[in-house]
Amino acid sequence: LANGLEVGVLRTGAAPVVAVQVWYSAGSKDEPRNRRGSAHMFEHMMFKGTKHLRAEAHAQYIKGIGGYVNAATDEDATHYINTLPADYLDFAIKLEAERMRGLLFRPDMIALEREVVKEEIRQQENSPIAKGFLRFLEIAFTKHPYAWTAGGNLADLDKTTPEDLKAFYDAYYQPNNAMLV
Repeated sequence: LANGLEVGVLRTGAAPVVAVQVWYSAGSKDEPRNRRGSAHMFEHMMFKGTKHLRAEAHAQYIKGIGGYVNAATDEDATHYINTLPADYLDFAIKLEAERMRGLLFRPDMIALEREVVKEEIRQQENSPIAKGFLRFLEIAFTKHPYAWTAGGNLADLDKTTPEDLKAFYDAYYQPNNAMLV
């Protein structure tokens, strides 16, 4: 599109549903080395309110019409998924457009989601397999951002400020850095 947003469509006609996804080229490789977990925080923050939607309203609206939402972050990308009745395609696109550039950075929501993400990290740290994998990444990627997973780490998340998150958002959550599928 004129604003740089790429759009991909695959029509199957198998069921009267649509999956609306927005993929941002913004993963853990794009985080500052001392703010690991910023991309993962966005996976959570994108549901915490915009200029025109209260916190959790995006997911509540989609669920209210019989759909569901999900999101995931990896080293290279963060994506948001809305699966809903096909009649609501335009509605889902409008919701995604709203949070693409209208996200709010309220300290109370950031603090709440920081704790949620930290708990996910703690659960990972309790797994011997995950510990071994994290150690492998540190050894294998000494100078590359793949040395850590998208989850982040506790110390960096504690240092992450609303200003850090806003800078990440402004750098990566732009139409010309996203693909609507």
